[in-house]
Amino acid sequence: MHMYLIELPAVPLHESVQHELVSILPQASQDQLKKYRLPGDALRSLVGQLAPIWYLRTQGLIRPNEKATFGRQGKGKPMLVEPRLQPPLGFNTSHDGSFVLLGVTRGQSSQIGVDLMKIPDNPSDVQDGISEQLTHDERHSLAIPMTIHARSKRISTLWTFKECFVKALGEGIGFGLERIALTLAPDGTVDGVCVDGEDVRWDGWKWAAGFHRVDEPMGGKELPEEYGWTVFWKSDELDGGGDLVHISWDSFLGVFSNPDGDIAS
Repeated sequence: MHMYLIELPAVPLHESVQHELVSILPQASQDQLKKYRLPGDALRSLVGQLAPIWYLRTQGLIRPNEKATFGRQGKGKPMLVEPRLQPPLGFNTSHDGSFVLLGVTRGQSSQIGVDLMKIPDNPSDVQDGISEQLTHDERHSLAIPMTIHARSKRISTLWTFKECFVKALGEGIGFGLERIALTLAPDGTVDGVCVDGEDVRWDGWKWAAGFHRVDEPMGGKELPEEYGWTVFWKSDELDGGGDLVHISWDSFLGVFSNPDGDIAS
């Protein structure tokens, strides 16, 4: 299992660059991007869709100008259709704020889900919004006195774990996040995850989680940002890795450029 945190550009893309990047995607995806009202949302979606293509190119699994074809599983989870890799590739993406997170794993029955969340500035509002998706013990863990920052990080942990596991399963929003019960250590880290009372580790699931802090403000923002991330995966292959690898925008963009600096679609 491998994870890549792709940094988005600090300034808006030049129109020609964005056009060339969009042209790499199939027409249906291009049409979907046009429906976003906010440029930032469109950019995050674009990079999220390009991320698995970036991975295939960097790993030499497709040639620079070779097209990859993607489809969707029963409830909408993206999947790679072509090329047909052995062992198969499982992937998932998430995006928030200034980053896109990509998780990949290989195996005949591999599954993976990732979730990324910018630590909220006002955790109380977020806590009120997600309370119905929390268990009694999870709500109790938020009832104890703590700093605003600690509360923000704990909310991020609770939410990303639940969202991430549902994504790993390939289920939709109707799954019921309250069915997922987290056991938290005193420091806020997760000791256990159960679904309907069953420990998910019994079914082969593994997880990793952490936080990524941006020490310098990005894109004209006044304050540094911090993000919480979670990944759930299972694979029948020997699958190492697990570290979060930071990918700069220039490095990401370079994979789609030809030697002349133009975008190679």
